[in-house]
Amino acid sequence: MSPTECLFTVDQFQQLNPSASNDSRKPARNNVYVIRPYSIWESMARFAKLERQHWQRLENSHGDEVYKLQDTIIAYDPNHSTPRKRIARILEIRAFDENNAFIRVFYMHSIADIPQLMSLGYESDREDASEEEVRREIVATNEMGIIKASAVNRKLEATYVDWTKGGQVPPKGYWWRWKWDIGNLEAS
Repeated sequence: MSPTECLFTVDQFQQLNPSASNDSRKPARNNVYVIRPYSIWESMARFAKLERQHWQRLENSHGDEVYKLQDTIIAYDPNHSTPRKRIARILEIRAFDENNAFIRVFYMHSIADIPQLMSLGYESDREDASEEEVRREIVATNEMGIIKASAVNRKLEATYVDWTKGGQVPPKGYWWRWKWDIGNLEAS
C-alpha cells in the first residue's frame, strides 16, 4: 500500500424525503453516507487535532503543522487512478496509532469544475471580480472521502465569504461562497 492509499471508501446515496419538500414536482432528497469497512472505522479513536510531526519522515512534510477539525488542506486523493492533489475540509480525524491516522473530508472544487453554477447566474454577479479573485474562488461540496493522514500535503487558507451580509473577498488565499450538493445538483 502506498503512503496515500486508504483502506476506507465512502459510498454516497440519495434518500427520498417527501416531507421536507414544498414542491411536489421535485421531492427533497437527503444524502446518506456509508463508510466501508464501518466496523474498523468505528473502532478507531477520534481526535480533535493531528500533529504533522508524527509522519515527518514522509515526503511532502511541512514541519510541525497541526491539523484540526474544519481546517482546509491540500491532499492527495487516493480514489483516482493517477494521484492528484485536491482541496478538502477536515470533518473528522481517527487513528489506530500514530502511523495509522485517517481524515474524513468534504472535497472542495474549482468553480470551473461545476458548470451548473454558470447557469445560476454566477458570471453575472461577478463581473467586477479581478482574474486573480476568480482564480482563488473554490466551491464547498458534500462529496465525502477518507484519506490517510500521510496524504496531506499542507494547510490551505480558505475563507467563507457571506455576500448576503456584505462579506468581502480576502486579499489572499482561497475563498468560497457557494455550497454545492453533488447529489441534488443544487447550490446554496
